Amino acid sequence: MSMGDRRPFRSWLLKVTQWPVDPLLMLRRSHTTFFRHRRRLRLLMVTTLAVTACTGPQVLQQTGPGSATLSSTPRFVVVCRFDHRRSDDPIVFPGAPGASHSHDFFGNTSTDAFSNSAGLLSSTSPAAFGEVFPGTTCGRSGDKSAYWAPTLLKGDLAYPSNLVRAYYRSAMSDPSVVQPMPAGLRMIAGNAKAAAAQPISVTSWACGSGGDQTEVSSAPACPTGVSLHLKVAFPNCWNGRDLDSSDHKSHLSYSSGGQCPPGFPVALPKISLIFRYTGVSGAGVHLACGNDLCAHADFMDGWAVSAQSALVVDCIRRGLDCGEVGGPGGGIVPTGAGIPDSAPAPAMTM
Repeated sequence: MSMGDRRPFRSWLLKVTQWPVDPLLMLRRSHTTFFRHRRRLRLLMVTTLAVTACTGPQVLQQTGPGSATLSSTPRFVVVCRFDHRRSDDPIVFPGAPGASHSHDFFGNTSTDAFSNSAGLLSSTSPAAFGEVFPGTTCGRSGDKSAYWAPTLLKGDLAYPSNLVRAYYRSAMSDPSVVQPMPAGLRMIAGNAKAAAAQPISVTSWACGSGGDQTEVSSAPACPTGVSLHLKVAFPNCWNGRDLDSSDHKSHLSYSSGGQCPPGFPVALPKISLIFRYTGVSGAGVHLACGNDLCAHADFMDGWAVSAQSALVVDCIRRGLDCGEVGGPGGGIVPTGAGIPDSAPAPAMTM
């Protein structure tokens, strides 16, 4: 076909794709050209449909890891199942098994009184209730960190939280300044000796898992079928030197107004742990530390450096919400790390 034969078709196609008002009128005016080139048009339509079927509709979206979306609160989430219970605390009472009140452990399956970050990273211990990745109950393969909190009790029955969600987010005005956590970091949030209400910004209780639940300082009586939640928020500004301190807190501080305070120049992801308890109302419960006001939680780093760094850089620094699934950290497990949100946790006699 000569170049001259192609020009009428191109001219007609341009008119068709720029119909101003009435496409039927345009077709009537150009019916001769239409029928002359209908085979070519049919091929064009088939090709377009095939491409659309393969790629899906072309919607403008932010590129990023997994199904990440732009967010005013850049973050990624790690979901870890309950694994075991011990009266151990490798941060407060290292090398002294049985010296602590009872704790429920999540994430790393080997955590005990003798644990350290190097041991967590090399752990391949099988999980008590099945595992997603070797050595951890968490849904991201790069995270072998240990997360723990005091056991929840009602009478002589212990109610384990069947999972914890660890929210790693930016609390800074400029999320691009957030740095990956240093390897080997240890920290405690909350006060295990509290006899009065702690700041809601550090520890809080709530009923349900929606974003509009009321956070209170003591455990509320949740309606039947509504889960009880405990939230503990860790500090996110580091002094840049120490991986731990004598009180396991003073090497870190909380940001304020999107800025880190003097003496703590390094902004880290702000970790908030949300423990979910099903099958128990908050009425009459207490924590193993003595009451429902002494809420606290411990974190011992067990991240693969490359996995955590990739999530911080590709999610938090870029202003993306990477959610619970997908992303460069290896997260491939649906919400809840395989545990339905309604799954009850079995009560155990202490």
